[in-house]
Parts: sequence; C-alpha cells; structure tokens
Amino acid sequence: MVFLSPRLALPLVLVALVVGMFAGADPPNPSLTRVAAVLDSSESAVLWGVVVADAKTGEVLFERNPLRPLLPASNQKILVAATALDRLGGAFRYRTPLLFSGVTEAGPDGTTLRGTFAIVGMGDPSFGSSEVDAPDPFATWAEMLRARGVTRMEGTLVGDDDRFDDYPYAEGWDMDYLTTQADRYLGVPVSALSYRDNLVTLKLGPGPTDATTTPSGAMAVVRRDRFTDRTRGLGVGLRHLPGTGVVEISGTVRTREEDLELPVDDPTRLALAAFRQALGAAGIDTTALRGEDVDALAERPDYAGFDTVAVHVSPPLADLVAVMGTRSNNFYAEQIYRTLSPGGDARGSRLAVRAFLHEQGDTTGVALFDGSGLSRKNLVTPRALSATLLRMFRHPEADAFLRALPYPGLRGGTLEYRLEGVPVRAKTGTLTHTRALSGYLRTASGRDLVFVVLANHFTVRESQVVAVMDRLVRVLAAG
Repeated sequence: MVFLSPRLALPLVLVALVVGMFAGADPPNPSLTRVAAVLDSSESAVLWGVVVADAKTGEVLFERNPLRPLLPASNQKILVAATALDRLGGAFRYRTPLLFSGVTEAGPDGTTLRGTFAIVGMGDPSFGSSEVDAPDPFATWAEMLRARGVTRMEGTLVGDDDRFDDYPYAEGWDMDYLTTQADRYLGVPVSALSYRDNLVTLKLGPGPTDATTTPSGAMAVVRRDRFTDRTRGLGVGLRHLPGTGVVEISGTVRTREEDLELPVDDPTRLALAAFRQALGAAGIDTTALRGEDVDALAERPDYAGFDTVAVHVSPPLADLVAVMGTRSNNFYAEQIYRTLSPGGDARGSRLAVRAFLHEQGDTTGVALFDGSGLSRKNLVTPRALSATLLRMFRHPEADAFLRALPYPGLRGGTLEYRLEGVPVRAKTGTLTHTRALSGYLRTASGRDLVFVVLANHFTVRESQVVAVMDRLVRVLAAG
C-alpha cells in the first residue's frame, strides 16, 4: 500500500499528563502514553472507542472500548468499500442497456422506431452523475439514434428499476433528512434506475418569480417565500413530504438567482422524463412515446427478444468507491451497498457485509442498516473496523481501497482543511452527537499504523471533539 508523503508533523506538547488504559500491562512507547492522555482529557464528556495497531503485523498497540458497539456515522463506508472491492473487484463496471422490440420504418423524413423501449437500470450511481467527468448517457444515446437517422419514436418507454427492491430509504434515517434538510447528500432515494444522482435542480429568483426545475416536470414546487433585496444569507426553508413529489419553499429569496439541488421522490420518473427531453433536444419526435415504470405494466417484458440499441458502461468500481469515500457521498454508498445483494434489498446487502466481516473475526456488536452510515440504528465495534483496515492493507485491492480514504489537502475531500502536513489517509464520520475518524498513518519513524477513533454520546461542541481527534492523530504521527 502506497502512502502520500506530505511533510511530517512536529511533536505536539500536550497539557494533559494522565496515563490511560492500554492494551497491555505497560505503555509500549511514549507516544501511546500521550494518546491515553489526550483521551483522558475528555473522557467525562465523550464515549471513546479507539484501536491503534501496527498495519503490517496486526499487533494491537492501544485499545479503549474496542468491543463497545458504537455509531460509526460515515465510517460505515469503510465496510461497504472493503466488501465491494473484495466481492466485486475494483475493475467491476455497471452496464445499463437501452433495449428495443418492435418495427423500424423508413420514411422520407427519417426512420421511425415503433414498439417497446426499455432502460434497464443495474444500480449504477454514476449514470448521468455530476460526480464523474463523463458525457451524459441520455444525450449520448439520443445523438447516436439521431445519427442513425431516427427522427421519431413511438410506443412505450419502460423504466426498469427491478434490480433493486422498491424500498428507497434505509431503516433508521432521521425524518429531517427527507423533509427539511434534503440536499444533494441527504434524503436521496435508492433506485436501480438512477440518473443525475437522483437530484433535481431548483432555480429560485431573481425576485418573486416562478421556480423552475431541471429536468422539468420532475418535481412540483409550491412557493410560500417572500422577496428581499438583502445581499447576505439566503434564508430559504424547505418542506418536502416524501411520496408527494411536492416541495414547499418558504423564507426569503434574494435578487440574484439561487440554485438548490433536491432529491426526487421517483427516480424512475426522473430518468424517463430526462431521456425524452434528451431525445427532443436531438431532434427526435417523442409525442407518441409514453413513459412507464416497469411496475405499472401488467407483465414484465421478456427481454430475450429485445435488441440492444446501446449500453452505457460506468467507470470502474475503484473510481466509484473513491468518490464514495473521499467525498463521503451517501448516494453512491447506498447504491453500491444494494449492489452487494443479489435481490437488491437491504437484508441481502447486510448479509453480504456481515459475511465479509465474519471472515476476519467476531461480528458480535455489529448491526448494519444502510451503506452510508446515516442510519442511527447502525452499530460497529472499533475492533471490527480495525480488523477491516488491517485486512485491506494486505488485500489485492489495497490501492483501490486507499483511494477511497481522504487525505489532508485533497480538494473536495472531507480532510481538505484538517491535519495539514500529516501523512494520513482516513475516513471521517459525522452525525449529531457522533464523530469518527479511521484509517492509516505513517509515523515519523516510518511505521505504518491502523487507527480507529469513534466518539459517541457527547453534548459538547463538535469542534472540541474534532480537535481531540486531530491531536490524537498528530501524536501518533510524531511517534
């Protein structure tokens, strides 16, 4: 496993002098004595779960509450990334086909395709995603069809999302994620047929104008806001009722335009609408083409007799896992998590991750309810996380796994403004009353360490807890 090599941090002078609880009878070195002191300085305010181990030998150097089940927050993505890379491989790619069964009719104004078309979703989170640098697949398909002379499409356009089950939200998510806090990283539904991160862009302003959405028709908007000419702050409130396809806008809108990205209720509807718009933009008439969710059909089509018109191939899984981890993309995490299940259901995904964890040790104290870590029903022990990190350090997909962990200064990464100069790759985690930081670091003496730091059940300011975490990592790096 190859580390980046930023300059090493200088040793930190600590105020706390109390020696804490160690994995052995005596502290193995002074830096671990200081780690205990850092934790002891906040022990009364925070429930800590910590494991520090030698990455190459697996020797445990320090532990505190290693078997205590704790909320992992986005450290859950460590388990998903490891399982996906182990089971599917970093070279795995999603393939989303456009199928057709019907007749082709040539005319003086071009070719008409008449029959049944199907977009068969396979769970690809990157299909039309703004998180990857790739052409829009619907625009590509539409331009390809137009280049072949197609000027009209008639019949039924099926959106097939049956690779996953029909439960779009994970058990244990806060209702706020779906109602008032909805943005591009919260409350995004899971669907085998997902397009554009399952988000709609809502444009407000300038002034008290009607809201517009892109793609159009994907969400209904009710305006209850007021106009202001102030220049600071946006004061827009959201009220989204899942399943209604309606969002209410309240608060104030400024003189300049503002764009909000909101999750849609029906990803399949979004995909169908977007493809029809792409076809229209390419000059293909779709007035006689109706969109249908596969679940609305009397009978699921038998694709054995369909022709493959086009196939969109995703970037390799290693790239998608990197997006998921470094940017803590919850949508990518949930899509990859569901992909691990043969039936596309949360139970199958849970069994897949637990089977992976069972291969490396005891899974007592582990409860899995989603892939992103947003669920407050998740529980993971520091020992299980450290065992995963140790396993992946020597895994054939070790380099791909390391790419999924942010590092200081990485633009857009969750450690962009933390731990400057420290040779560390680590996944962050944030929920109310919960923070996490786990990964790898290289000490000043050249030793590679695995570390897991989970902080739960605190009511002090999150910035104080993060400061303790960062101080702990700097102490380890200086050892």
